[in-house]
Amino acid sequence: MRRATAIVTTVLVAGLAVVALSSGRRASSPEAVVESYYDDIDFSRLAAAHGRLDPQHRPDLDQFLLERSVADGLVASYGKLERIDTTLLTQVADRATVRAEVSYVTSLQRYEATTDHDLVRRDGRWHLVATPTDVTVPPDQFVRRTTIDFLSQGRRRVTVGTTAYADILDRPETTTVDARLLRVDGRWVLVGEVINTDVDPADVTVTGQILDRDGEVLAQYDAAQITVHKLLPKERAPFRIEFEGIAGALDVRDPTAGEFAPEATTALVIDDERVAGFAVYTKAVVTARELNRPFEVQDARIVDDPEGSFLVGTLRNDGTSEVTVPHVLLTYRDEDGRLLWVDHAYLPDAVRPQRSIEIRVPLATMAGIEPVDLPGVVYDNGLTDLADALPTPSVFLTVTDPEIMGVDVMVTGFSRAAS
Repeated sequence: MRRATAIVTTVLVAGLAVVALSSGRRASSPEAVVESYYDDIDFSRLAAAHGRLDPQHRPDLDQFLLERSVADGLVASYGKLERIDTTLLTQVADRATVRAEVSYVTSLQRYEATTDHDLVRRDGRWHLVATPTDVTVPPDQFVRRTTIDFLSQGRRRVTVGTTAYADILDRPETTTVDARLLRVDGRWVLVGEVINTDVDPADVTVTGQILDRDGEVLAQYDAAQITVHKLLPKERAPFRIEFEGIAGALDVRDPTAGEFAPEATTALVIDDERVAGFAVYTKAVVTARELNRPFEVQDARIVDDPEGSFLVGTLRNDGTSEVTVPHVLLTYRDEDGRLLWVDHAYLPDAVRPQRSIEIRVPLATMAGIEPVDLPGVVYDNGLTDLADALPTPSVFLTVTDPEIMGVDVMVTGFSRAAS
């Protein structure tokens, strides 16, 4: 019995020694401290992460935990750290700067960010200088907002009979404009705009087809993420349909498919010589859900730097609900106002009511985007001439790219009530 106890004690001491040595190695350099901090945050070891901050300037633990609890958004709430690369930029005496290049994986997309961290050495250990937090508060203590509510209730009665045809709402009228087929890096892509020309809000579905000379459907796909499905009366939204083999990623039933990758796609296998045209179908039903979009893009501008062109500005949430995952849609136009390309970006941070965040969205170039001169047909139940007089709802910015005259900016998102 004593011998067994001695063996167990030896194993425990050896394990603790290994942990201590590992911890010492992790804290022995500025890069290791940064990597450990991100690892602690990712696994919610918040007390350990707090211990890696500069003890002379960090907030107390309760304040740190409270600040982390209100952090929300695509990365903070739905992201998982996939990779981190650190580079020591400078080190002078007890000061150092480390660049962290991190990659998070979410169900929507992979998000990458680069951040420079300052570190200070105290009592032989490196600590991160805490990043300043936003201490601003909304000026109004209580906010009032008037809203227009919609309710689709019909003339319901307590009966076991079937719904009467007279009690079914007519489908909202929709119009598709400026639809065109493109070749983007060898892939088939369909872009355009859909307008709700009705007086009722609409839940819109846009479907694209690639056709051969006999009208046979070679491929069919829906506009999934890159559009706005809930449209107010007289509102327009861009859409982009990317034809793929299997929706979203590799076949999960295949044991060799590998790990989940949110941006993975499978190529569409068709004979390009058979492609002779395309078709767009828009369908809509009356809806009363997800119609409130209290977003404002302020101080929007285009900036150029060595990394490319970016849309920068401030996104303000002027409503009473938190925008958990803001979604930015960009519509690129030529000098005649015709649609060239549609792009989108999910912002990593949530926007609480009556607050703002800074945005920086990379702009696309027309390199690799080739218009295809093939005829197309549009199937919807709206009138095209009504669409010509409708304004585009967004911010319009001038771009330095000679092929692009300007960009429309439209913001939507997933919201939840404030608490």
